[in-house]
Amino acid sequence: MSYFYRLRTKIRKMNMKKIVILSVLAVFALTSYAQRVKRASISKAGVTHVDPTQVPTAVKNAFKVQATAIRWEKQEVKGRAGKSHIRYVAVYKQDGIATRSRFKEDGSIMSSSKYMSAAKLPPVIQSAATAKNPGANLMGAEQFTTKNGQVFYRVRSRNGGSKLITLYDANGAEVTKHKMTDEIKEGEEEDGRN
Repeated sequence: MSYFYRLRTKIRKMNMKKIVILSVLAVFALTSYAQRVKRASISKAGVTHVDPTQVPTAVKNAFKVQATAIRWEKQEVKGRAGKSHIRYVAVYKQDGIATRSRFKEDGSIMSSSKYMSAAKLPPVIQSAATAKNPGANLMGAEQFTTKNGQVFYRVRSRNGGSKLITLYDANGAEVTKHKMTDEIKEGEEEDGRN
């Protein structure tokens, strides 16, 4: 009988070890999941993902794009003279292209961006980017449209280990920092991508 008693005790100990290990793994998994959820809701300082019901009616009425899977962000941004203001960003896909539209709290449009591969760039922009950085690989771009309808392209290139970001107008002319209008600078500060 003592053999069976010892065997039963060993089996109970093994089961307890399994329970302890599984409990530790469950705690680790839940902690990891909670951290990911927290990072997803506040991905950057001042950027919060919000439920569509929390977006002001004026902003929703101004958003006239037919799109699905719209995600809303609320951003607190410091403007000129250190004043901060709130803007709402609709993140969505339109015709398969990742797009963002930015609005003030009163519903007035600020800008929009479409993210595209280098192959989708207009030929004049491809040529300008290639001429500006010979030998660099065009990685992609952002078509940036201001509230007044001006179109700019923020082109990302890689030359060896260096990342290059150059801004062009719709005609392929480079727009340098000192030539930027306030409206373009406002777009440059978007999403911390400057």
